[in-house]
Amino acid sequence: MYLPQFHDCPFNSQWWGKGFTEWNNVREAKPLFGSHRQPRVPLNGYYDLSDPEQIETQAREAAAHGIDGFIFYHYWYEGKRPLSRPVDRLRERTELAVPYALCWANHSWTRSWTNRMGALDTLIAQTYESSSGERIRHIQHLVHHFSDRRYILIDRRPLLQIYQPQAIPALEEFLTELRNESHRMLGVTPHISAMFGSYVRDQEFLRFFDSVTLFQPSAALHSPRALFSRQPMQFLNGAGISGLLRAMPNFLKRPLYRFQDAFVNKHRIYDYDVTWGNLLAQAKEAVVDGRKVFLSAFVDFDNSPRYRRRARLFTGFTPAKFSEYLAKLLKLASQQAGNDDSVVFINAWNEWGEGMYLEPDTEEGYARLQAVRMAVASLRGSPSANSAQVGSVPNVD
Repeated sequence: MYLPQFHDCPFNSQWWGKGFTEWNNVREAKPLFGSHRQPRVPLNGYYDLSDPEQIETQAREAAAHGIDGFIFYHYWYEGKRPLSRPVDRLRERTELAVPYALCWANHSWTRSWTNRMGALDTLIAQTYESSSGERIRHIQHLVHHFSDRRYILIDRRPLLQIYQPQAIPALEEFLTELRNESHRMLGVTPHISAMFGSYVRDQEFLRFFDSVTLFQPSAALHSPRALFSRQPMQFLNGAGISGLLRAMPNFLKRPLYRFQDAFVNKHRIYDYDVTWGNLLAQAKEAVVDGRKVFLSAFVDFDNSPRYRRRARLFTGFTPAKFSEYLAKLLKLASQQAGNDDSVVFINAWNEWGEGMYLEPDTEEGYARLQAVRMAVASLRGSPSANSAQVGSVPNVD
């Protein structure tokens, strides 16, 4: 998973100040307690993603450590596209060797970084293309990426993930139009995967998707067996309460958020080993109406650069532990895939504001990337441990 954040974006300048990128948050992070390691400093500097060759350099480094490609977050709000410049320039530079796909991050943007009440201050609302013309414009933009020879394929079909699929009104209509337009232009329909990171009681929307992708560590903070059930949800160590609050109507959120801002302004700590244990248990139980379920890993998590005292973070991470857990997940995914391609997603390549990054830093060096390479190497020789395909969809440029 790849965050195309680190470049000058007019939306960020308008909302947070001229020239703002998340590097601002990363630089200004402060430790919350004695052993808390902040700020994190990238070994290769505070780069600028407006240069697509920077992404190609990262892709070469990723490939050298067993990573096959990047999933870029894609943003679309009635044609407004925050953080779009890196992917746009990458699409233009077809000679750059960067296998990629898109994940539509279809959430509204709010000021939630400032305080909990900030979550009610919408910066840009997700309106889901109120007109058919805007919807087709969005679909044709997606298909333009599907046609790229570098685009990642699942079962020889372009992969598209959707971050909050249950939030899309007229979901069946949108996905039908997307599949039809892709088939009309390219002769192939996309493989559309629903991101699943929290419990949803009404799961009927999943029938419109080709697969489900578990989003970690969010999903692992729910009790493993209950995530896909219709039973009342259980949460681990208080996790999920914020998710329940987000699902409430605003007239209920306001007093609860005000109360939290006044009295519950404290960080929450989770155990890395316990969460990975839940993740692996959940992966073994992940079955959704016969649909393919893609497993995912997380490196570490610490969003104190964004949320300061209200942060969520994990303790107990080491690169060696991450490598061991990832190797177990890769093996499990390979066994479950059988003769099909075994695909595992890692969250994330460069989520520096959440402590989920594989890129080298000044304290650990390349240890995180080396952990991935060791885990991937543990699967060498397994006939089912194939990577996703890239680039057999016709290029219509």
